[in-house]
Amino acid sequence: MRKLVTKLILFFLPLIVFAVGVEIVVENIPNSYSYKSNYMTSHAADIKTLVLGSSNAYDGICPYELPNCFNLANSGQALEDDYRLLSMYIDSMDSLKMVILPLGYHSLLSSQTMPRRLYYTVYMHLYSRWPLSQYSFEAYDMQNALRKIKEYILTGDITRCDSLGQRLYYEGTVDENGKRDMQIDFLSHHDSFEITKKRDVIDSCANYLHLIDSICQRYNVRLVIVQMPVLSQYKAQLPVEQIMIQDSLLRSFTPSAIYINASEWPLSSKDCYNATHISDATSISFTKELYEYIIRLTH
Repeated sequence: MRKLVTKLILFFLPLIVFAVGVEIVVENIPNSYSYKSNYMTSHAADIKTLVLGSSNAYDGICPYELPNCFNLANSGQALEDDYRLLSMYIDSMDSLKMVILPLGYHSLLSSQTMPRRLYYTVYMHLYSRWPLSQYSFEAYDMQNALRKIKEYILTGDITRCDSLGQRLYYEGTVDENGKRDMQIDFLSHHDSFEITKKRDVIDSCANYLHLIDSICQRYNVRLVIVQMPVLSQYKAQLPVEQIMIQDSLLRSFTPSAIYINASEWPLSSKDCYNATHISDATSISFTKELYEYIIRLTH
């Protein structure tokens, strides 16, 4: 029996050492999550405007057009993550005056999922690694971990965000050839549109919204909730019930928060790289217009 155990240990030891080595290497490759975590640790006290949210915000809000702003959004960032991030840093954000929370029409129907939970666990420390699970280590998905190492070796950088947190490298437009991409964008969310099957998820997301609002009220910080622009063709395909539920919920936060429904602000296919995300160049003009609108509402 002892010989068998010894043989098994000798057999698996190289694999374990390899996996540990891969984990150490991958966790030390810069990415948007680790960059934003480090930035907040070093600069939280200087931030006056904080942007939360998912890819709509990550792409669509240009921090350079807002006062002392940092974009803490990330792709697939759920409202639970937004709440946890704000809770983690709020006590050290002495200068914070405004939190901008952009939402897409999928935002109230999305909960935290793998692999995003992994990134918030490993790089942003929002969740515990224990008990050990697929959310605890990058090497759990060895193929993806090795892909990241290869990409980093070839490019030297996979951070994919600029110094103030906005996503880089996402140019493109929805032209005649991009209609297929728009349809794919719609279909990718289609299961989420089954409102009657998502009531528990909606209630959970609404709860995190209220918790974010409560934190902002407690610290005398202005919360601005923004329904982000989408192409009119895309919005026309959404269930009316979904639009009504989301709009009604977001309006319920006034007067404690500002709600801006920008979903029908003028937008053409040239302004987007898919049906629900505006391009780099458009984010500048959109953010300028958004800030001017906020100023008018608050003065």
